[in-house]
This record gives sequence, structure tokens and C-alpha cells, in this order.
Amino acid sequence: MDDETREQFKQLTEHIETRFQQEREYTDERTRDMETTLLTDFRKWGQRIEATMKPTPPRISSLEDRVALVEQRLDDMERPKQ
Repeated sequence: MDDETREQFKQLTEHIETRFQQEREYTDERTRDMETTLLTDFRKWGQRIEATMKPTPPRISSLEDRVALVEQRLDDMERPKQ
């Protein structure tokens, strides 16, 4: 191989190595972005599920229901604990 061909080969090799490095960096960045997106979506999904799984306190709408609930609590407090 003459010097000119050797130099062209060297430049081509450097160019290919540079392109591979750029592609790796791009892929790493895209992978990080995708992981962040997926983790964020998963966290939001988990929070929604957790919110729907929490027991909700019963709603007391009428005065009679409120009185009955207070009487029930008083009865529970008066019972001897076993």
C-alpha cells in the first residue's frame, strides 16, 4: 500500500469509528429518555392504582345516619374488650 492509500484508509477508519461513537451516544441518550418515560408512566400508573385501592370512608348523608353511627360507636366503646 502506498502512503496515499494508507492515509485514506486511516481517515476512513477514523470516520467510521467517529460515526460508531456518535451512534452509541445517540442510542444511549434515546435509551435513557425511553427509560425515564417508562418509569414516569409506571409511577403515575402505580399512584392511580394506589388511589383507587384505598378504602374510602363511608359517606354519611342524613342526620339519622349520623346519629346511628355515633350510637354504634358509643356501644362499641361500652363493650368490654376481650
